[in-house]
Amino acid sequence: MVKIQSTSTGGDLSDPEKMRAYHRAWRKINPEKKKAIAQRYSQKHPEKVKVARQRYLLMHPWVKTLGYIRNRCVHNKNTHYFKRGIKAFITYDEVKFLWFRDKAYLMKRPSIDRIDSKGNYTLQNCRFLELSENVLISNRERLSLKRRAGAL
Repeated sequence: MVKIQSTSTGGDLSDPEKMRAYHRAWRKINPEKKKAIAQRYSQKHPEKVKVARQRYLLMHPWVKTLGYIRNRCVHNKNTHYFKRGIKAFITYDEVKFLWFRDKAYLMKRPSIDRIDSKGNYTLQNCRFLELSENVLISNRERLSLKRRAGAL
């Protein structure tokens, strides 16, 4: 096997581990260039990017949930979350932890639930439930609020 020497890295680029480490370091140093390269690739190969994203979401389904959480809390058109001041303080790693702790991978339609519906999205205040169970809980809460208000 012929060793390829690189003057910029000063090492053997035929070793895959060294090559990965070099590229990881380069991406950290050059975030703008990395972003530009990714954008060009996305424009040139939209089908490949779409398939790769679908594959990623299939392997990491909690990422979708985190996206939905952030979307609910950021856009001011959503009166239920944004106007009530509910914030998303939960991170990628915390949603992943919840996913496996609550065994959401075994559920038919996992749904994130805030234990205290007036609280923010935090690790302590969230859990995964079956969607049907989550809907029942939220309906019960609405019904009890209406009873307290004297509407029923």
